[in-house]
Order: sequence, then C-alpha cells, then structure tokens
Amino acid sequence: MKGIIGYFRALLSPQFAPTGIKVAVIVGTILLTINHGYATMAILITDLSFFSDRSIGIKQK
Repeated sequence: MKGIIGYFRALLSPQFAPTGIKVAVIVGTILLTINHGYATMAILITDLSFFSDRSIGIKQK
C-alpha cells in the first residue's frame, strides 16, 4: 500500500510534470505517425473522414 501512495505522490508532483508532458508529446506524435502516417502523407484525412466510423473500422449495415 505504501508503494501505491508513493506512486500517486510522484504522479502528481510538479517536479515530474515537465518531463511527463515532454514524453507524452513525443510518444503521442510517434503513435499518431504510426497509425495515421500514410493517410496524412496522402492527404486523405479531412475533418470529416478523421472522425467517421469507417476510419476506426466500424462496418455500416
């Protein structure tokens, strides 16, 4: 239980926030590029197709 409390204290610590934000931006950019890189390069993503059901693989009946 002591480890869990220490984890949440570190998670909410202002000392680690700048590093956490930098890591989140870098990892998020890499994952976005992996998942949508081809469509971005081919300019297939529009504001509507990005949020459509087909872009996440849901088949319409």
